[in-house]
Amino acid sequence: MGAVDGPIQAAPAGRVWLPVGGASCCRGTHGLERDLRRLGGVLEASFNPASGIAYVVYDPAVTDPNRLSATMRAAGHVTGTPIGT
Repeated sequence: MGAVDGPIQAAPAGRVWLPVGGASCCRGTHGLERDLRRLGGVLEASFNPASGIAYVVYDPAVTDPNRLSATMRAAGHVTGTPIGT
């Protein structure tokens, strides 16, 4: 196995805003963020209950916005169309 020349480049992370309904209280917010962070490929997740938008940073080699949305719906969350890449 040979040496690697130069710095190793990390693949760019994907970012998406995911409209989510029904998680307006603090408990719902933390549960939603926890559910997102448990998904394969999710690197970061936060939810703003005032706007109803979850912000997710993910590894595009592992998942994509439509898969994130479908997985959240399967977990019982109401989601809208993902916004972003």
